[in-house]
Formats: sequence, C-alpha cells, structure tokens
Amino acid sequence: MRRYPASEYLLHYSLTALLLELAGEFSSRLLDSKEDPLHIYKIQDWIRRNFQQSLTVGQIAEIFHYNPDYLSSNYRKLTGKTLTQYINSVRIESAKNLLTTTDFNLKEIAFYCGFSDEKYFFKVFRQYEDMTPSEFKGAFFKKKEVSQ
Repeated sequence: MRRYPASEYLLHYSLTALLLELAGEFSSRLLDSKEDPLHIYKIQDWIRRNFQQSLTVGQIAEIFHYNPDYLSSNYRKLTGKTLTQYINSVRIESAKNLLTTTDFNLKEIAFYCGFSDEKYFFKVFRQYEDMTPSEFKGAFFKKKEVSQ
C-alpha cells in the first residue's frame, strides 16, 4: 500500500484538532461543575491556547487580575506544580507532537513552541523527557519501524 506523507500529516492534524476541541469542551464543563478558587482551569486553558507566546507569571497574573506572588504560591499549593512547570509541560507536549508529525527542524520547533532560545528548549526537553529532542525523534521512528 502506498503512503502519502501529506495525507498522514493531515490525518495527524485533524486528530489533534479534534482532541483539542474535545479537551476544550471537557474543560468548559469542568469549569462549570467545580468551584475553582483560583480559576486554575481557566488559567490552564488560557496557557494551552497561548503557549506559543512569550509567557511570564507576571503577565498571566495581570491578565487574571492576581498579584504574581499570590498566584504563584497558590497555584503551586493547589496543583503541586509551578506555573512555569505547567507552561513548559504544555510546550514540551507540543514539541513532541511536532517532532513526530512534521519535518520542522529543532530550531523551528523550539520557536513555534514558545521557547525564545534553542539551547533552553533542549535543556527543558531533557528535564521532562530524559533525552534530547533528536533522541526522542529517533526513538519514536525506530519504535514505529519495529512495530510495522
């Protein structure tokens, strides 16, 4: 059977769009059903939608009308993660998706995912995945070849 890379890319893109739509629907229902003293779900949803931008805790606090120290402290108490850790986890998940579904180079992926510095992207990726982006991509395609 002949495979068309563009078709696979469109399939991945469509599935990702569908998952984002479902996640957004789930999030909005969750927001309506739970008391959320810090609006954590709204903040997380906003981060997922804007992770490609340069984000700081101060900017997020200003958008949601919180003192940055108050937001940071209470976010960590309620989630067990810092806001920066959450932002980076969203960015790394996006990077993993791009590494396995596109031919973008590492610099393009880093900038697309909101990292202003390629070296910092490598450092954060290694912290979250225990391997470099190149190693991750290689391991993914090696596993894919073995399973076919």
